[in-house]
Amino acid sequence: MASGGKRRGLIFIIIALVIIAILAVVFLLSRGTQLLAPSVQQGAVAPQPSTKMTSIVITTQRIPRGSVITEDVITTLAYPEKDLVAGTFITDPKTIINKQAKYDLEARIPVTENMLVTGQVGSYAAFQIPKGYVAVSIPITELTAVSFAPVVGDHVNIIASMLVVDVDQNTQSILPNKTGNVVPPRAASEADPGSLTATTTEGAGKQGRLDVLDATNAPQPIYLVPSEEQRPRLVSQMVIQDAIVLRVGSFPTNELAKTSGVEPTPAPEAATGGGQPTAVPAAPKMITLIVRPQDSITLNYLMLSGAKMSLVLRSAGDVDAAAVEAVTLQYLFQSYNIPNPPKTGFSMEPRRDSIGYNQLDVEAVKPTPAP
Repeated sequence: MASGGKRRGLIFIIIALVIIAILAVVFLLSRGTQLLAPSVQQGAVAPQPSTKMTSIVITTQRIPRGSVITEDVITTLAYPEKDLVAGTFITDPKTIINKQAKYDLEARIPVTENMLVTGQVGSYAAFQIPKGYVAVSIPITELTAVSFAPVVGDHVNIIASMLVVDVDQNTQSILPNKTGNVVPPRAASEADPGSLTATTTEGAGKQGRLDVLDATNAPQPIYLVPSEEQRPRLVSQMVIQDAIVLRVGSFPTNELAKTSGVEPTPAPEAATGGGQPTAVPAAPKMITLIVRPQDSITLNYLMLSGAKMSLVLRSAGDVDAAAVEAVTLQYLFQSYNIPNPPKTGFSMEPRRDSIGYNQLDVEAVKPTPAP
């Protein structure tokens, strides 16, 4: 029994040694494959040919629209020649020196031909007008220009107010017409030479209308003549919507500023010993707006006809058209429920024939000089 147990123990030991040997061989074989794999893969990779490069022109900083291109604002960047499409990017920086930026160019972007225009051709203001639009200037005051709040790039609407009168359609003269007496054809007599045709005489007065005085017992016909000249009727309407402010005030007369848009900085005034106040800049008298061509004709007609125009400032980002109605005296009374004041047996004292809040109604606000 003892010898049989020893024999079984020896068999188990031999089996364990065989298993360990097999595992060792498998481990060594797997390690050898991993060590040999990189050399095999490296040997299989074919050498790649080098990529041929060229240069393209890019911006080094932001270039405002209308600015002149100089060597300080551009540089070159390596670019694969096989990816370059002919006529797209600029490859020679010398060919674009002294040209002008057609748009606002951001920094570090490739430069193309359609981004540039030939330098010194046209004004800087013309570059800022979108295609299909035009620029027109209209006069402004502090009251008609939202207290001078609009700046370049703002969107505004334009309200036009005008006085309308009735005229004779044939003569285009303001009604009422003046009347004259018509004498029918008549035969000659001792006191009158007569006339074969009707004759007219002047001085009969203004044309009126026939009316009937409502008397209790006997209606009496009367002829009513105007007691004063015809009163014009006021009407206001928003005629232009979504105009873009191009300039507030006059454009510079300096040629460089006209073409580049860069205005010279005024030289500082020498300090005076007398403590004189610094001069206040003059208020702008004109504003230039970007509008559609038809709207420019409308504005020109309104200016020549003497209509009063005022601006209203739109909210930032609001470009939608608003449905509005013209305002007349009738619209005002009906829409806001304003009654016609009845005649009463009493009145207010002192008598007022005109209304106004204060001196602002008749006098423009003058800026206070800086100390």
